[in-house]
Amino acid sequence: MDDFVACDGLGKFLSLRHPVAKDVCCYLGDQNSTACRRIFAPTNGLLDSACITSPERCGLFNRCRSPESLYTSAEQNNEKGNGSLLLARYKACANLPAIATLSSQGLLAPYIDQVAQKHLRLGPDESEFQNSLQQITSSVTDCLSSTCRHARDNSYCYYNVCSPVKLISNGTLPNIQGRNGCLNKICNAGTGALPWADADIVGVGVFSSYVMQCALIPSNEGVGSHFASWIGLVLECHKAQCYFGGTLMIAVIVSNMFDVDLVITFLITPLATNSILPLIFSYFLLVYFRASSAAITLLTAVVYLLSSVVYWILYNHLPLPPGMTRGDMYKRYRLNISSISACGQYSGLAVCSDEFSQGIAARTSLRVLTPLIWTWSTLVFLGLLVHQAYHARTIIRIHRSKGSSDSIHPNAAGRLPLPWQRAAFWFTTLVFLAGVGMQISVLSTAIRLDMVDANGWSFGQVIAVTVWIPPLLEYVCGEIYAAMPSYALPAKERG
Repeated sequence: MDDFVACDGLGKFLSLRHPVAKDVCCYLGDQNSTACRRIFAPTNGLLDSACITSPERCGLFNRCRSPESLYTSAEQNNEKGNGSLLLARYKACANLPAIATLSSQGLLAPYIDQVAQKHLRLGPDESEFQNSLQQITSSVTDCLSSTCRHARDNSYCYYNVCSPVKLISNGTLPNIQGRNGCLNKICNAGTGALPWADADIVGVGVFSSYVMQCALIPSNEGVGSHFASWIGLVLECHKAQCYFGGTLMIAVIVSNMFDVDLVITFLITPLATNSILPLIFSYFLLVYFRASSAAITLLTAVVYLLSSVVYWILYNHLPLPPGMTRGDMYKRYRLNISSISACGQYSGLAVCSDEFSQGIAARTSLRVLTPLIWTWSTLVFLGLLVHQAYHARTIIRIHRSKGSSDSIHPNAAGRLPLPWQRAAFWFTTLVFLAGVGMQISVLSTAIRLDMVDANGWSFGQVIAVTVWIPPLLEYVCGEIYAAMPSYALPAKERG
């Protein structure tokens, strides 16, 4: 066993043996030192600071035995708090096995033992005492080791500082220096200590598909030899957008989205608006060029409603609760995404006192840009619905005369638009293009939060991208076919 009695500066220094760390530990051979007197002060010492009530009511010894009661904190339970009580409780629990062992062996100075006995709840026999110490040791070490293994940068977690064998001295005693080194490593790793976000939500392939969903809105105006291929591409891309966005929103709804945490809020909100603006933009093009149909309108309306419901439920979680700063909000996001079962469904990073700032800009983007995107898209969509209703008889007659709502002919555009209609079209298109830029900025939230693994091209990520290949391939084939006049002729006229 090390000659440490207790240390209250775990994680602040690379080594507790370094001269700059000499005042953070109480040593067995020098129990009258200033550090010992401070750590074991009669009131507000290391152990007393872990309790907000009397030691008898606090039950610190028993609380340290369970990860659920050890790592809980107000901020992780969506209550007002800054995590300071958890930090104090972890420092006390991390030192408690050594203090309890030395106390049972009669090796503590009387004033230290008097402070320690207020919190120790020793079992009636040696076996119960040893079992309790094993539980405490497991609580304070297994969470750290598991947090490290779940991190994206976990190369040092198996054979180095955060390896389980490095964190314990024996079955009942944590290794103070080992825990100090592990805490120092993960608490200073920045986003490297966080896991990647769920690849099903923002994997590199899925993220690329979101960007393609937003960007694959070709714009043209006029009628020509390539009009049929182009408007067919718009129609097929619109259908793919509807199926992709609608499926995504249904998945969000059925995955208990009403029990919302900050991880879902930060990552899903951009996806909701991404299923609205590109969708309404392509629908606008279809309506303008008279290539829409009742079925397309109904499909668009259903996906728009699903996406709007998801968006507003999530958006209502973006305002800051009273007393919470933007940095506090991102800290809660960080703790939510790193919570694991080994820590009682809480986060081992909650025992770190560092702060990240990446979430401040990300939240501002979601809070400011997404309402603009939704409002513009909604106004245009409502206007298009009114237009469609007003011209219903004309549209029905056109589609009936063509025999199929999906067979698009260059003459489907009918008469040329009036000058004011052309001006309105280009104005609306330019605003939509500005909105696309805003939407791509919103989509980059996951990039700002450093949540996308650029090398994570798994099978599912490839599938997510290839969903856009069919409409593009159909367009390319159509263009090739149109460029070869011999194949455009009836079979009997070919040479």
